[in-house]
Amino acid sequence: ILVQCPPHLTEKWAREARTVLGAVAVTSLSGRTALGTLLALAARHKAGFLAPPTVPEVWIIGRERAKLSYAWRPAFTWRTRRARDKTGALRTWREPACAACGATLLDGENVPIDDEALRRRRTRCVTCQSPAWTADRTGPRRYAPALFIRKRLRGVFDLLVLDECHEMKGAETGQGHAFGSLTRACRRTLAMTGTLAGGYADHLFHLLFRSHTPTLLADGFSHRGVERWMQLYGVLQRVIRRPLTDDTTQTRGRRQERVSVKRRPGISPVVLGQYLLPNTIFLRLSDVAAWLPPYEERVVSLAMTDDQAEQYTQLAADLKAEVTAALRRGNSRLLSTYLQALLSYPDAATFRPERIPDPADASIIIAKADCVPGPLPKETALLDLVNQAKARGRRVLVYCTHTGVRDLT
Repeated sequence: ILVQCPPHLTEKWAREARTVLGAVAVTSLSGRTALGTLLALAARHKAGFLAPPTVPEVWIIGRERAKLSYAWRPAFTWRTRRARDKTGALRTWREPACAACGATLLDGENVPIDDEALRRRRTRCVTCQSPAWTADRTGPRRYAPALFIRKRLRGVFDLLVLDECHEMKGAETGQGHAFGSLTRACRRTLAMTGTLAGGYADHLFHLLFRSHTPTLLADGFSHRGVERWMQLYGVLQRVIRRPLTDDTTQTRGRRQERVSVKRRPGISPVVLGQYLLPNTIFLRLSDVAAWLPPYEERVVSLAMTDDQAEQYTQLAADLKAEVTAALRRGNSRLLSTYLQALLSYPDAATFRPERIPDPADASIIIAKADCVPGPLPKETALLDLVNQAKARGRRVLVYCTHTGVRDLT
C-alpha cells in the first residue's frame, strides 16, 4: 500500500497503520533518503527478487515530497530568419529553434514562441517532440518520487491511498502531475476527501481525468478538454458589451463587441450519475459514529454585570439610531459595523473601549462604550471550566472569534 498524504500527517498515518493492522511493515518516504529507498526497491524489482510480502507493507510519502523535482531551464538554439516586408526592405530576426531538429518552436496555434515564454513553461518541439528544456545543474539535484514510481515501479504497489485528493485538482500543478503519475503506477486507487469540489465543475475534471482516463477518453474528452466539460456540466456566464450610438440604438458591428466568459458556481447532476456514483462511496458522520469518542455541545448563558449592561445598552441605542438614519438615506454600510460591535463588546469590555467613527468623517464618533472593571462573568466561567479540567488532568482548547481588529486572544 502506498499512502500519499499531507506532510504533517505522515507520522499519524504510520501510527494508525500500526494500530489498525497490527502486524505491518511501515516505511516512511518523507526524508531525504526517500529516493534512495525507492532505488533499492526498484533494483530488487528489476532483478526479480521482489516476492509478495508476508505482512502488509505500508509506504507513506508526503504530498510535497512526492512532487518535488529538479529545477529546469530552457534549452534551445537561435534560428536566423530573413524576409522582405511590403516595401521590399530585407528584415532579419531570430526565433528560438529546437536543439534536436532545428525547427522553429511553436505553440498550440503554430505561432513562434519567444524565449520569455519558454522560461515560463516547459515546451516540446511540435516536429520531433524533443523537450525544449533541460535540468538546471545549479539548482537542487533531486528527482520527483512520484515520477520515479511511475517509470520504475509500475505495478509494484497494489493500492494507492490519496488523502485530501481535492488538493490535486490543478491542471498544471506539481501536485496534479504527481497524482496522475501515481494513479498510473498503482493497480488500484482509493482517493479520499471531505471536500470533493469547491462548487465549480472544473474542480472535478482533472481529478476524474487522471483517475478514470479511459472513461473520459471514451466520452470524447482530452486532457485539455476542461472548456468542453464546463460547457456540458458547468455554469458559464457570457457577457456581451456593445457601445451605444448617439441616438441610443445599438451598433451592429461585431468588431465593437466585447465578449467575456466567466465560470460560475454550479455542477450538473449528470456528473453525479455518470461519473461519481459508479465509483464513489459517500460517507456521513453517522456511518462512522460508532468508532468516535462521545461528543456533546452545551451552551452556557451568562448575564452581564450592571456596568457592562449599561454600556452595552447605550451602545446599541446609539448605533441603532445611526443605522436607521443611514438606511433612510439609502446607505447600508453601517449594518456590518452594527452587528460586529454588538457581538464583540461584551467579550472585550474589560480591556478595550468601543469607538464607532462616522464612515464619512473618521474624526466624528457616532457611538461609544467605555471599559468596565473585570473580571467579567464569561471570563470567570471560563477560568472555572479550565481549573476543573486541570484538576482531572485534561487539556483545554479555547477557540476565539474577533481575533483581527479587536484581538480577543
